[in-house]
Amino acid sequence: IEPKIAASLPVASLVAMQGLRLGGCGETEGKGKSVLVIGASGGVGSSVVQIAKANGCKVYAVCGSSNIDFVKSLGADVVMDYSKEGFELPNDDCPVGTVDMVFDSVTSAEDPDYEPTARRTLKASGKYICVNSPRNMDWVRYLVSYYTGINVQRKNYSLLWTDTNPKDLDELSQLVMD
Repeated sequence: IEPKIAASLPVASLVAMQGLRLGGCGETEGKGKSVLVIGASGGVGSSVVQIAKANGCKVYAVCGSSNIDFVKSLGADVVMDYSKEGFELPNDDCPVGTVDMVFDSVTSAEDPDYEPTARRTLKASGKYICVNSPRNMDWVRYLVSYYTGINVQRKNYSLLWTDTNPKDLDELSQLVMD
């Protein structure tokens, strides 16, 4: 593996792989499922697109206009331009109740909060996985869940904190080499 690719694996790609698993779209259960990736052209988002496709998922992707071709080249099935006037979720490309999982790598205190609208694209049993949250209480819930082993996070919502472990890093390396 090239050094610059190997350097990204323990960060962006590990977040992507573990988030897909947490959302029920991992390597063993992803085939035939659908994922909406918010921030599909960033480090984490581009890894989510590629790993989700490798897992057999249909991928809906959100990115800016300058990155549409790049995200398509990663394998996204549907690419939506958030900078297009009037863009919102759900929409004609990704209607209400379409996806099994939303992977949000954008929402934070400093960026737009996609959750209230993107959540509507989920199927009833779908999961919303987020790498950040503008709500302090989400972090409190995450920490309580992590340290007690009792899930107190909101329904079908999980903040993601990665676990750097050799097994997952080996699996990522194999995915890259394949």
